[in-house]
Amino acid sequence: MSTKMLVFGGTGFLGKHLVAAAQADGWQTVALGRSQCDIRNEDAVAGVFTKEEPSCVINCAAYGVDYRQQDLKEAVAINVYGAANIAKAAAKAQCPRLIHIGTSMEYGVTDKPCTEETALKPFSLYGSTKAAGSLVVSAEAKRQGLSCTVLRLFTLYGPGEGEHKFVGLVANACRSGEELSLTLGEQVRDYCYVEDVAGAIITVAGFSGDLAGEVFNVGSGKAL
Repeated sequence: MSTKMLVFGGTGFLGKHLVAAAQADGWQTVALGRSQCDIRNEDAVAGVFTKEEPSCVINCAAYGVDYRQQDLKEAVAINVYGAANIAKAAAKAQCPRLIHIGTSMEYGVTDKPCTEETALKPFSLYGSTKAAGSLVVSAEAKRQGLSCTVLRLFTLYGPGEGEHKFVGLVANACRSGEELSLTLGEQVRDYCYVEDVAGAIITVAGFSGDLAGEVFNVGSGKAL
């Protein structure tokens, strides 16, 4: 059986850690950034599946993780249409497993712990288009008979994180000696080390049972 894994968004923060974890686990990996395959292009995505014949595909590609990215057309093109293109190509190629990476931002703001049954009430461009993407991919997978699992990740941190995120911002200030102007720190977040999250994704990828249609939250379960 093939153990080749395609990782769309494989050159990003999570993608790099995921590819390293997959290789350590024995997967043959193909990391795809936008320069290797633009997921907005349906034919380009289909061509990658034809060429590589993967046994598992993971979609880490996303627009808007950086809050400064606020282009609506680009968010829809990547987070919704791009995700759908991957699902369609995976189904046509009869890929055994698709893992779609979602986000806790799909749940919006809540003062209670989120479960997989929590209603999706996103408030941001990123959260709303990622929620739409998760729903579209799940529906397309069901219609096409594709085994698809959605993983909604909570706040990641770790090596290689951009300084637009809180931990990266603080780490950069520590290195430079720059003074930071911060709030009182009353926000509550579930922080997850990126290598632990990558390991969780690899566990799902290698799971021998049927995970079609399942949604899992990936987090520590601890509010900080």
